[in-house]
Amino acid sequence: MSIMRYLLERLGRSLKRGAAFGVLCTVLAVALAGCGSGPEFRVDGLVKGLGTQNLQVVYYADGAFQQVSAPAIDGKFSAIGRTDGPTLVWVYNNAGSPVGRFIADRGDALEVEFSVSNPLEVKMKGNDESELLARFITDNATLLAKVNRASQSASGATKATVADHYALNEAVDRFVRRNSSSAAAAAVLTEYFWLDESSRAQAVELLELIKADARPENIVRSFSYSLAETEFADSLLAARHSPLRAGLRLISDRGHGHDSLSVRESRHTLLIFSDEHSRRSDSVSNVVKTLANRAGMKVADISFDGDTVTWRRSLGDASSSGPLRFWAPGAAATPGLEPLRIGRLPFFVLCDSTARILYRGSSASAALRATR
Repeated sequence: MSIMRYLLERLGRSLKRGAAFGVLCTVLAVALAGCGSGPEFRVDGLVKGLGTQNLQVVYYADGAFQQVSAPAIDGKFSAIGRTDGPTLVWVYNNAGSPVGRFIADRGDALEVEFSVSNPLEVKMKGNDESELLARFITDNATLLAKVNRASQSASGATKATVADHYALNEAVDRFVRRNSSSAAAAAVLTEYFWLDESSRAQAVELLELIKADARPENIVRSFSYSLAETEFADSLLAARHSPLRAGLRLISDRGHGHDSLSVRESRHTLLIFSDEHSRRSDSVSNVVKTLANRAGMKVADISFDGDTVTWRRSLGDASSSGPLRFWAPGAAATPGLEPLRIGRLPFFVLCDSTARILYRGSSASAALRATR
């Protein structure tokens, strides 16, 4: 199971709450700009090849997600945030896809540079932690491209193997041991360590190796959550514990009320959780295209769009031979879905006809491998 970052688990829903929320973020940014020095940080950045669009700068502080809108003109943007300690910051484009990340602390003035065509081409300066993070990405660019940790490299991503993931874990291990007194160690561990049951002991050891003052809650709580997730995932392997046994009651595109989605009718069922932004990603379309006509396979696209109007508009002229399409009124909190602890979107859950969960995570390639 690839690492499931707590900081990103609620991000898909929080990023797309509509225009009113965007206005609120803009007001927040203006308010922060007038607060003077202290817990503020400022970032000036360039995303090469981006053009002009609104970016979202998202980070975890004060026990909740903080989000600031940052208009980018020809890829150049600026944003001001507020944190009482080091935190990992993500920059998202207007399609909800990450274009880069850096580490910020109170009082920092940072300069970052990312690239649309090659997400592994990064430059950061303004604090030692971000510079260390950039060095890790640069030094391990080939390996990161293979495991598709930072999207697709300029030369094209290659299929990752378990050995590739473990090789990346060893790179993370070396980095953490060399930089155990830096918050960059916690950030790299959170972002790039591939967590499964066999690597769990190594993950715990590395987390404990990081000096106490270099493990800010804003960063390491995500990793602690991920460690707990491995145990949770194991319990789901038993069909008797599966929350999908009773089926799901969702809004179907084939009517105007609730409809039942049962996993018992097909040998395998793949649930794809997405919204109006993540649904556009290649990972979702590739999975749907690959499995569309596979015998014994049911594919269900379950939408977390903010409302039914947005959802039905996104359906367009969807083919009747495509996946079943549903809308979840409560998003991840919809009865029957909450026990799945759905992470960042898109998210995939594969189960068999007994409701035994065979795969659960955010990796499209892993979901496809599990169907074989």
